[in-house]
Amino acid sequence: MIKRFILLITLALLTLTAHGVTEYDLNLEALYLEIDQAIDSSEFFLLRKTALIETLKNELRRTDNDAQRFEASKRLYQEYVPFENDSALAYQYKCLDLAERLGRDDLYAETLIALADQLTESGFYHEACSHFDRVSVMDAGLPALPDSLLTAFLLGLNHLYGEMGYYSHDSRLKDTYLECYGQLLDSLLLRLDTTSVAGLQLRTMTLANQDSLCEAMHFCELWQQLCEPESRAWATMAYYRAVIYGQQGDVNSQRYWLARSALVDIRHAIMDQGALWSLAESFVNEQVEIDRANRYMEFSWQCLSRFTTHMRSWLVAPVLTRINGDYKLQLQRANSRLRYTNVVISLLAIGLLGLIFYLQKKRRQLANVRNELSVLNPH
Repeated sequence: MIKRFILLITLALLTLTAHGVTEYDLNLEALYLEIDQAIDSSEFFLLRKTALIETLKNELRRTDNDAQRFEASKRLYQEYVPFENDSALAYQYKCLDLAERLGRDDLYAETLIALADQLTESGFYHEACSHFDRVSVMDAGLPALPDSLLTAFLLGLNHLYGEMGYYSHDSRLKDTYLECYGQLLDSLLLRLDTTSVAGLQLRTMTLANQDSLCEAMHFCELWQQLCEPESRAWATMAYYRAVIYGQQGDVNSQRYWLARSALVDIRHAIMDQGALWSLAESFVNEQVEIDRANRYMEFSWQCLSRFTTHMRSWLVAPVLTRINGDYKLQLQRANSRLRYTNVVISLLAIGLLGLIFYLQKKRRQLANVRNELSVLNPH
């Protein structure tokens, strides 16, 4: 009996494999439904986030000195970083003033680096450059920075040059930026080992960019082991795992990890919905799930409007325009099919009425003939 059961299970698995069905095929629709439900409940997640921020603001109001105010303001800007860009920047500037009043160069440098990185993420590259320059020309200079802050500085600067190199329309400047990016990357790979999240993330992204996808996936799996499940850090890891699957041409696995990442983003009220609009773009590229793609992009756009970064809006706008165009085309095709169906149904109805009238006429003729026969042949 047990052998027969094992045989049946084996045959079932072979059948699924033969038809190209994976665990991701089986789970995708359930994940999409979870995302739909999460979007429906997004107001709840938003209220939960704002309640946490209000609690932190109350803690800030109860502080007694600048050291406490710095720590409370820092917690606030950390909560605002993925939520509201303008508010994050406001509290970062507040932390700068407090660090200056405290005479703490280390806190001042830490906040400048965080501020510059947030400005990079927002697309304000000139301002970010200015703040990184301010760190490098502080009284003691870069060598005096603690090791952790120097690493954060190099990571932030690497991020900045990578963004400028990718988005620059000037070929000469692009080459200069990418050269600086490469030099910083080499330095960071020497500084960061594979026991840290930053080191694993950097290696995953670098190898993926070099199309060394098996190695990239290896480091991504190690990265996953260091992330708390369903956390913001985990969502970032899931996004890059999806990127690797996309480069491998495994669309189902790519959508699975994009969906997992997007679900965490929605539940944490993260307004920079990169995974969700990437998932929507994947649908549009394959001309599938256009209704869902339209809904996901509309939700992403609403989130970006709250997050208020012109760079993300600039990236999403063309995709949203394309989805709207495809959605309208789909509606037009559906309306055309509906009109065609209505015409066919109308013609069929007319034909049916004609047939009914014809049959009624024949029935009357048959009744008249029967009556005449009854008169000619009385019983």
